[in-house]
Amino acid sequence: MKNFRSQIDRIKISRISFVLLVLFFGLIISGFSQDASKDPAKEKANKTGTAVLSSVYKEIEGEVSAVNKSGVAVILKRDLAKGEENEIYIPFEKSKLRIIHKRNLDEIKVGDIVKVGYQIINEETKLGSQSRFDAQTITFLKPAEKKPLPVEPSAEVTDDSEGETLPLKGVRQ
Repeated sequence: MKNFRSQIDRIKISRISFVLLVLFFGLIISGFSQDASKDPAKEKANKTGTAVLSSVYKEIEGEVSAVNKSGVAVILKRDLAKGEENEIYIPFEKSKLRIIHKRNLDEIKVGDIVKVGYQIINEETKLGSQSRFDAQTITFLKPAEKKPLPVEPSAEVTDDSEGETLPLKGVRQ
């Protein structure tokens, strides 16, 4: 009889231990899942006061009109007849910028044709909704075209064969 009771006690203890073990692991797993569900963007929003609403990646191609340590300006469209240019300035973080087909940013010059990959980031701040640009890549496509040196207009053209000077209006009659 004593043997039987001791076996029943062992069974109860093992069942209670099993239930406690399951509850313990359940609490641990739920704790990890709560940590994993934390959104880094929301955490950043709590610290900086901004929250990222959306982000769109785009690319543009054009002629470089300016390059500095914090951004690149690219001419998208030029209308010489009207004397108009459409230009965009895209800022970047130099440490996060990726340069393709060149070793570094210093090798990209004004007039070069490039493709700029950038993100448009829409954020919610304390002041309201704002958009900002952030360049991710600059791909060098081709170097600047060498423009011919301007020719100074002269009033007269000389004919080397006879040494006579001819006016630009035409041949003397």
